Parts: sequence; structure tokens; C-alpha cells
Amino acid sequence: MKLSFCFLVAISSLFFISCQKKNISEQPVAEVGSYTLTFKEFSQNLNNQLKRYKPIEVSKKNFVNKVKTKIIDDFLYASLIKKWAQENSIFIHPKEVEQEFINRKNQYPSDDKFKKSLSINGHDYSAWKKKVAFQLLESKVVNELKKKLPVPDIKEQKIFYKNNPELFRQPKAILLRQLVFRQKEDAKKAFAALQKGVSFSQVLLEQKKLDKLIIGSEGFWLTKSEDFLYKNGSLLNKKAYGPIIESSYGFHIVQLLDKKEAKLVPFKESQNKVIDQLTGPKNKSLYSQWLRSQLKDKTIFVNQKLIDGLNVQYGNL
Repeated sequence: MKLSFCFLVAISSLFFISCQKKNISEQPVAEVGSYTLTFKEFSQNLNNQLKRYKPIEVSKKNFVNKVKTKIIDDFLYASLIKKWAQENSIFIHPKEVEQEFINRKNQYPSDDKFKKSLSINGHDYSAWKKKVAFQLLESKVVNELKKKLPVPDIKEQKIFYKNNPELFRQPKAILLRQLVFRQKEDAKKAFAALQKGVSFSQVLLEQKKLDKLIIGSEGFWLTKSEDFLYKNGSLLNKKAYGPIIESSYGFHIVQLLDKKEAKLVPFKESQNKVIDQLTGPKNKSLYSQWLRSQLKDKTIFVNQKLIDGLNVQYGNL
């Protein structure tokens, strides 16, 4: 008996639907060795990708095809990275993932803010941990591949630098450090100690022991001019502490450490970044091509007919 597999995506007041005859949900759309992307996974991924855009954008000519192509390219790249890592005994220990997960989570002022960020980006804890694990593995593989791939010649570097000035433009930035407290009274006591000359590091250590802090940061560059910390911090003199700031996160004590004016960083100073851009993880096509040539098992399959058959339509719900 032939069944129908339907793909439905709700977006605002519109919906996207595609029906394929027969039960094809588990059929492979792409394969790299033992790694498989099924039609169901591909459809769900397409669903998540399209929900980020307005229907008018999705309806543009070739828009959906571009999204489909990116999903396939990303799957092939990720699979090639994993397969090459496996063949060359490069692994990520669960403790590495856990530590990186904690480090990234600690960048948020609370669990609620962290979960909200995950939700906005369409992730849950499990999916996000998998993403972190892959990024760590990718970094290890790319570092190994950089040793094997030739460095782009100086002419290619200068052309890339000239054609991509936005990548080498240093925005106006301020270097801050801050203490964020749950209670205003605790912030006042710490501020008074700082005004008397007690070092920031000492106050940070003491308040951590007392468990009074939400966040304690020794220093971070901030470039977002609309950020409330930027607005307050940029008005300070160097080394000065600003008045206590209340926000939805808590009560902040901010110190300005340094400032940088906006400028285009010269080629010589940017050269390492130029090389990283040309040979780094963002250059997926370069690594995908090289990895394909190096793998022992070169089994790579893409079912273009099945991909093209996923017709996305929209209309009123």
C-alpha cells in the first residue's frame, strides 16, 4: 500500500506543504559512508530554515533551492569532517564538550536567558550540545588540515583583503569589566570598597565566596553601541568606575579599562586573519574538496531527484 509523506511548515498566516507519493520519510537524501541524511531529517531541517524568513522572501525565485543546497552542503561538510576525524583517530572527549558547554552557558546572566537564546535559534539542550561537540571536532580537524594545505600566496591574500574590507574594519570598542549583583545593597557595599581603593580582583574574589554575584568579569570588549553597558561605559574616564546600573539582569558595577577608535586595520596587521579566512572553517568548499580526495572510503551519494521533488508551496491557512 502506498502512503503519502507530507511536509508542513507554519509561518505566520501562511503554510508550506509538500507531498511525496509513497512512504519516503526514511529514504536517504544524501550519504557519506555510514552517515545518512534522511528525507524526514532533510524536510525538518528545511522547515526550521524557512521559518526564519518572511513568506515574501521564501516565494522569491530559487530561494528555496538555495536553502536546500545549503542544507546538503552543510551535511556533506559535517560528514566529511567526522569521517576524516574517525579515519585519523581524532576524537572529542565528553569532558571537553561539557566544559565548553558550561563556558558558553556562563556567558548568559541566567538559565532563563540561556534557554530563551536556544529557543530563538531553534535548539534545545541536546541539539545545542551536539552542535558544540561538532564545532570542537571541526576545530581540531581544521587545525590538522591547515598543516597539510598550502598557504595562499601573497597576491591572493592581498586581493582577498582588498575585496573584503568589512572583515578587517575594526569597530569602535570599549574594554569593560563588571560585577553584577542580585541585591542593590550588596552592590553598594562592593562599590564603596572599590572607591576606597580595594582592587577589583579582590572584591571579585570576596563576592564570589559570599555567593553575592550573578556575573563577575575581569574584562571584555564591547562594540554594540546600542548596548546599555556600552552607553554607560563609554562615558567614563579610563580606570573609572561608573555609578551602579540597574537592569533586568541585576545591579552592575562597571569599570572602563580602554577604548579603541574605528579604523581599517592595515594589511600587514590583518595578514593572519586573511589567511584564516582563506583557509579557516568558513571556507567549507575548500575543505570539502580536499577531504573528499583524502578519504579511504569515497562513498558519497546525493539523491538530487528526491531533493528536487520536495515542492514547497504556500497559501492561507
